[in-house]
Order: sequence, then C-alpha cells, then structure tokens
Amino acid sequence: MPQHSLSALLLSSETSRRAYASQLRRECPNALILSARDCQHARALLQQFGPVDVALCEAQPNPERLAFLQQARRGRKFRSLLLLAGNPAIERGMRHWAQLRGIPLIDRLADYSPAPGTLDAAVVAEPPSAEDLRLGLWHREFQAYVQPKFDLRSGAVRAVEVLARWQHPFRGLLAPASFIPLMSREGLLDDLLFGLLEQGLACQLELHRQGHDLGFAFNLSLGQASDTALIERLVERLRQHPLPLSQLTFEITEDGPASAGATCVENLIQLGLLGVRLSIDDFGVHHSSLLRLCQLPFDEIKLAAEFTRQIADSERYRSVARHVLALAGKLGMQLVVEGIETESQRHCLVEMGVRTGQGYLRAKPLRADLLESWLKLQGSGFAA
Repeated sequence: MPQHSLSALLLSSETSRRAYASQLRRECPNALILSARDCQHARALLQQFGPVDVALCEAQPNPERLAFLQQARRGRKFRSLLLLAGNPAIERGMRHWAQLRGIPLIDRLADYSPAPGTLDAAVVAEPPSAEDLRLGLWHREFQAYVQPKFDLRSGAVRAVEVLARWQHPFRGLLAPASFIPLMSREGLLDDLLFGLLEQGLACQLELHRQGHDLGFAFNLSLGQASDTALIERLVERLRQHPLPLSQLTFEITEDGPASAGATCVENLIQLGLLGVRLSIDDFGVHHSSLLRLCQLPFDEIKLAAEFTRQIADSERYRSVARHVLALAGKLGMQLVVEGIETESQRHCLVEMGVRTGQGYLRAKPLRADLLESWLKLQGSGFAA
C-alpha cells in the first residue's frame, strides 16, 4: 500500500467535487484524497480508511453536513478543518464553531502539519474544555508514563511512579498541569485513575513475565481516599491482580487542608490490609503535614522536589532533609527523595544516608510500553 504524506476527506457538492479533488491532488500529489458525495458516503469512507488528517467542506447552509462534522469531531475522525468557498456568513459561523471546539483551521491543504507546535496560536492557548476531557477519556487518549525510582548508590531501578499524559489529537502531548485541575473540578479523576491503573498493572505483569519485578506507584488524592465506593471498586480490581500487592504503592496527594476523617482512615487501612503500600506525596509543601503522618498508615515519605533543588548549596535545606530521613527511620518508613537532577544532589543525599530517589538524573518520564526496552538499554548505573 503506498505511503501518503497526509490524508483528507473532501465533502462537497456533486458539481464541484471533481474540480476540488483535482486541485487538491495538484497541490499535494502524495496526499490520500477521499472524495465523498454525501454524509453517508463520508461515514463509509471513514469506516473503511480510518481517521483523516484534514476534513474539507464547503461552507454552505447544510444542517446535515454540520451535524456530520460535529459527530466526526466527537469521534476524533479528523484533526484539522479546511473550509472551501461558500456562503461568507456560514463560513464565519463555522470558523467560530471550530475555534470553540478547539479544531485547528487551515487555509490550504499544503499548510497542514501534524506537529503540535504549528497549530494556530489561539487554539494552543485555549485550555481544553470539559467536553474535550470526556472525549479524551472515551477515546483512551490518556497514556500511562512512568518515572523510575532508583537506588542512589547503584542506580538500580526499584520501582516506577505512574504519571498521566494526554496524547491530544490536535494539541500533541499534554502534561498534567494542563488537565488535572479541570478534571478535578469536573469529577473525572476517578476515570483517569482507573485508566492509568489498567495500563500500569498490565505493564507490571508483562515486565514480570520478562524477568523484571518492579514496584508500581499510583497517585490517589485524599478526597478519593475518602470515597468509600471508589475504594471498594479499587479493592475489587486489585484482588484480581496476580502479582503480590506489596509491589503496589498509592501515593496520597493532598487536595485540601482538611484533616483526614474516620472514613478516609478506614479506607486506607482497607487498602493496607491487602498488602498495598501507602506513601505521603510531596512531603513538606502544600497541605502535607506532620499531623497527616500520625493520622494515616503510611509506609513511605516522598520528600518534595523543592527541597532537592537547594540541597547541594544550602545547609538549611540539608538540615531539613536529614531530619526527615531521621523521622522516617523512627516511624519505620522508607524515604524517597524527588527531583534529583544533578550529581551533586545525588552525592549529597548519599552522604546523608538516603537510599532511594527519583528524578531526571536517572530518567525522565517515558511511555509505559517503552519501559522494558529502556531497562534493557541501561548500563551498570552510578559509581558509588
């Protein structure tokens, strides 16, 4: 089958369709042009060939055609829209609709580029909408990325933290800061959690088959931990996992200053009884507190990256890290230090006696399905 530089769906009237198709093929001779005589034919072509890069449509007063574009957009069937000549008022309206929906508009087929950095600036600047989040969840666009936790002396990878990334069809790869706040407001964090959980557990199981036994950590907000129905659903899923649940950790993220209520404590104890480990995330910043360490059954403290950035240059920050390490030891907890980016930071932590860290020095977050290949390519690690 020939390779095409891009694919396009042309939806136009019978009288002008051939002329448009010929013009498009002259502009982009390597493009795959699917020419549809009506909306039903367009659906059939998309069913046969799959999603296209560009949808081309005349700006005419045709409600069926607009309904088709709305449906195709919800189904992620095209990435960009090119409006052909038509009624000026209808064109303005369709352009406004496309901008509201975050659909990139192009003026020529040759202008299309799949690179996120080439999208219209207004589209990139516009934050994703709640509808867009729901579409992304429905189409499984949220991907599990993992970042290794490693032995600070040897570099050996002990576990990974599962992180969310959104492979948006129009905007490219999006970091959590661009969607987590809205997800929280829209009550969609549970859907994200279970999507990442399925990907993470499948990855852990496959690595086990290949001889790699790694711990996997997932983020769980304090609000989610207080939701008994969610925890029951989570427990039911974890019981189906064939590997020891002691290899799983839930990193509790703070989403408010309120103290942990009885329901939250009971729910986390229920997870602990399964053998799952619990970690207090970003310790020392935001709402995390010493009181939380006394309230909840944690097995691990994750010292926030804000301390690591200054640790090589500031005795004050080193003193805090030493006391947190001593606190973890007294409470029978493991300490993981986040945000390690330089050798000087690693050496400083090793001298203190810290054993486990996480940060760009060892690895940036990578796609979960690439973890096995990454592990095979790793060398002997650090010199002590």
